Amino acid sequence: MSIEKLMGAIKQASMGAVEAGAPVAVRIGIVKSVSPLAVTVDQRLTLTSEFYSGPPPRCR
Repeated sequence: MSIEKLMGAIKQASMGAVEAGAPVAVRIGIVKSVSPLAVTVDQRLTLTSEFYSGPPPRCR
């Protein structure tokens, strides 16, 4: 791969990252219900399982 192609690929990847903005937001909340999943992260914001992305939850 020539240096020009490499630089073009790096530029294209960086532009994609900039356009994506902040694709992930990590929040800490209180589990209000397990089935169906409901997590309150703010007084007015309760997230359901549709918003959860990660490994299956485990009990400690």
